[in-house]
Amino acid sequence: MLAAPAAGQTSGSASSEGAHPGDAWVHSLQRTGDVLVRLAADDPSLLARIVARDDVVEAEHRAGSWPLYTLGLTPGTDPDTLAATLDRLPGVDWAWADRIVPTALHTLPIDDTYADNLWHLENVGQVEGGLPGADIEVIPAWSITHGEGQLIAVIDGGVEHPHPDLRVADNGWDAIDFDDDANPDPAGDNPGHGTLVAGIAAAIGNNAEGVAGVAYEATVWPVRAIGGGISQSSMYDAFANSVDAGAHVINNSWGYNTPEPCEPIGTLPTMNEAMDYARTVGREGLGTVIVFSAGNRGCEQNNYAMLNENSGIIAVASVTDQDRKWGYSVWGAHVDMGAPSGGTGGGGGRPGLWSTDMWGDAGFNGAGENREYSDRMGGTSGAAPVVSGTVALMLAANPRLTEEEVRLALCATADKIDPVGIPYDDTGWSKEVGCGRVNAAAAVSLIANALPPAPAITFPAPDDELVLGAAVTWEEPVDADGDLLTYDLQFRYLDDEPEEDEELFVAWRAGLDGAEWAPHGLDFVAGNWEVRSASRDSWGLGEWSEWVPFTLSVPVTPPDESPPEEGSGCQSGGSALLVLLLPLGLVRRRG
Repeated sequence: MLAAPAAGQTSGSASSEGAHPGDAWVHSLQRTGDVLVRLAADDPSLLARIVARDDVVEAEHRAGSWPLYTLGLTPGTDPDTLAATLDRLPGVDWAWADRIVPTALHTLPIDDTYADNLWHLENVGQVEGGLPGADIEVIPAWSITHGEGQLIAVIDGGVEHPHPDLRVADNGWDAIDFDDDANPDPAGDNPGHGTLVAGIAAAIGNNAEGVAGVAYEATVWPVRAIGGGISQSSMYDAFANSVDAGAHVINNSWGYNTPEPCEPIGTLPTMNEAMDYARTVGREGLGTVIVFSAGNRGCEQNNYAMLNENSGIIAVASVTDQDRKWGYSVWGAHVDMGAPSGGTGGGGGRPGLWSTDMWGDAGFNGAGENREYSDRMGGTSGAAPVVSGTVALMLAANPRLTEEEVRLALCATADKIDPVGIPYDDTGWSKEVGCGRVNAAAAVSLIANALPPAPAITFPAPDDELVLGAAVTWEEPVDADGDLLTYDLQFRYLDDEPEEDEELFVAWRAGLDGAEWAPHGLDFVAGNWEVRSASRDSWGLGEWSEWVPFTLSVPVTPPDESPPEEGSGCQSGGSALLVLLLPLGLVRRRG
């Protein structure tokens, strides 16, 4: 039972022992004049004794079957005082002065002009008929990261820049005119498309301007490549240049135009090569994540070689603000997941996505509207950048993720929407929306992990002498995530002159427990060396410490003075061979 209020407290049944930091706010709330009382059991006699009090007028049973009552009080009775008195009675679980608690819809914690319209980020039913919760649940993900430091390449028809609500890097690349100006051609086919795609993924948020992207502190690297035909060599360049520019994720809200909907699309070796380049070279070998829209032609597509043959591509279907697949959204073997979007062209009877638009008549807005934002984005073109922005949040929360780990985490945390209308197989996959609708909060929470701090080397200190066989020591750091750590050491020999374009020899010891390790073996010759250290957790290696230079000396073994026994001449040679064959663990040989 809760104790009576401590001295100075104004609300019944709030004890100092159970005080909470928010109690002051609770106590400040307006009282209704009634008292709520919860009996330990349905006890009519106890309730009758309470109602018989001079300061109680009546008891009203609240909804449900539990013995919870509202007590009406006689005029002049203080609800807090009565609650404290009742709270001490045997058979009363608790008593509390009823209060009016202010409530509000959970809106996005940003001040952008159209923030309340961004239902795909948080759906609270702001559009009539919308399903609250049919969104990507971005707010908890934003408590971890806003996508800072991430570069999203947008291969499209160009992205208008400068734009007041987009952070664009280096003007991007034009794969059609072969220059470094990726602004769209106002006279081209659907020129505003890329600008809307970029805004959904990464429009600058919380800047009192326009809209906010999923990863609103990320930067866009635009590529103008779509609009009519383009050679596969130029498209390869679009991907390779994006990777070389440092793209963490490449968004592709486009597909191949076939004469008939969902006709088979054969193998394009150059495109497969581009995908491989992104996955193997991108992000220093961790892999650039590739996101594609699944298609808008409202049919089943099971023979799309580029998307079917490249497991690393994330193909995205469209779902509505009611958590159902859009009828236009292509389904089939290549679909990996779904994401919110509007009807094609912003139609379909449900709301489109708000995003950045081109200025003037060339964008999605109608002639004469001349504003830089539009609510008409739809199609799987709108769904793909929702996923690309989510990927940027994930990589900001854990930069050591491989592209494969990104894909696995997205699938593992996706929400299984519309289980009646969408059949999922035993693995949790459906041809309509793949693993389900993307959930940014769950995906980011699953993988969020900080780099483990580098251990500080305590011996040798700079320019110390270390005798071969003596231990290098370091101070074990505390990991911010509470992960168990092992340690890596790198040794670099300084007395060799490396060949041109060659690095100095490095010996590497990985996965060490404890706080010391002794160099040994044939790799470690006398001379000048340096050493550095790093921590390793379950996600991989953290940052390296600074190099510490030292001198390594090899102890001289005194000769054996005893005469050799007969027949022992070959044994010394055998001993040398045995030394040569000693296992070296993870220390790499020089040469």
